[in-house]
Amino acid sequence: MKNTSNIQMWQPDWNHPTWTYMTDDLRPGATFTHQLVPELADNVFLHGTVEATDVPVSTVAGDFEHAVQIGYVIDYGWSEGTDPEGQPIGQFRSETRGHVHYVPDVGPVESLEDFLPFVEVDCGTQECPAEWTDLLGVSIATISLSLSQRPVGVEAVTWGRLKALYQ
Repeated sequence: MKNTSNIQMWQPDWNHPTWTYMTDDLRPGATFTHQLVPELADNVFLHGTVEATDVPVSTVAGDFEHAVQIGYVIDYGWSEGTDPEGQPIGQFRSETRGHVHYVPDVGPVESLEDFLPFVEVDCGTQECPAEWTDLLGVSIATISLSLSQRPVGVEAVTWGRLKALYQ
């Protein structure tokens, strides 16, 4: 949904936006924050930053000029880790880091994101497990998306003209 202050994604049956692509402040370095899945967690946030404007971007559907590049971090907040017996051993924080290229009058055309399961760990006075520390700051999954075909143009017509096409 596009309005004067932002471009956001909404899902059926949710009474709030589920993602923010950008806000009306498109100065490089401008930031925004959006709480994600508030029904499930109170500590999951999308942090967006305008990284560049007027960027050329290539996709499967072709080349686009004048894209806005928004960098983002999804912060999943602190989670408690347990040993195989279910005993707490410490806390860790995970993130998804990525970017999306948004083209005016087209929409999001390309994105890339990496999932980092351990960006911070805290095991108090104990040593954190090697499976945490070995992956500290390491991406374990990368997802890239690219527009696969150009959108079909839309022409504004009156209802009477539209009905005439089918008579």
